[in-house]
Amino acid sequence: MRTSNIFWRALGAVLVLAGFLMVGGTSSAVAQEVLTNDSVISMVKGGLGEAVVLARIRSSPANFDTSTNSLLALKKAGVSDKVIEAMVSAPRSGAAAAAPTPAAPSAAASAPSPSVSAAARNSAGGAAATLPRDSIFHLNGANYVEMQPQVVEIEVSNAVFSSKSDVVLGGRRAEYRITDKQPQFYSYFAPTEALLVKLKPGDKKNDRNLKMGSGGYHPYGGSSRQGVRSEDRIAVKSEREANGFYRISPSSPLPAGEYGFIVLSGATAGGRMFDFGVD
Repeated sequence: MRTSNIFWRALGAVLVLAGFLMVGGTSSAVAQEVLTNDSVISMVKGGLGEAVVLARIRSSPANFDTSTNSLLALKKAGVSDKVIEAMVSAPRSGAAAAAPTPAAPSAAASAPSPSVSAAARNSAGGAAATLPRDSIFHLNGANYVEMQPQVVEIEVSNAVFSSKSDVVLGGRRAEYRITDKQPQFYSYFAPTEALLVKLKPGDKKNDRNLKMGSGGYHPYGGSSRQGVRSEDRIAVKSEREANGFYRISPSSPLPAGEYGFIVLSGATAGGRMFDFGVD
């Protein structure tokens, strides 16, 4: 009898252990789901709120296609700008599943990739080892120089039959000056989030300007255009590091002039400009 009791107890323990293993295996399989563009479109069309979709992106491994055509397809499918920005910024690995929120990245996640020299990583007071994800750095030799952003507002001017809007920065010249005609920058912002633009010094005022929109209105209709004009954008080359940061440089040498990376917070609200000048 005693032997029988021991047998049944052992059998019960084995069954319980097997149940735990089955549940754990199922949870692991669910956790390993990799989000794609189609996954996001399905969630949006299924009626899930923007906050839910963003939380899913931030807590799951992902392999998003962020090519220009794919981004336009997402927009056409009704995916919001905030969700598209989160997709562009999402790491292309399972690392996202390990972190419930990207608000506090670890030093390992923020460190420059091995393609950057050890001297560069340890320079500038160690800034390169823990680059803030809301800044843009100029890679000046072995030093990461943090560019100081200016808060910008969009100035709208209305006339009888027309209107225009411009980003206006104080001063005809940026304080931060470089001589490198094809500089390298290091940023967590994707090139589509922080556009490299050319600024025009003011004709009469001590400022720099970037045209953001224009429109003409008539009694029976009109038209308007918003956003950074193609003639003001600077084409760039970018390479995304394994840690999620981008190395960005102009595709062609920059002529002497005033430039900046603009990060907008809305179509008409404002944003930040990481400005610099090339001498």
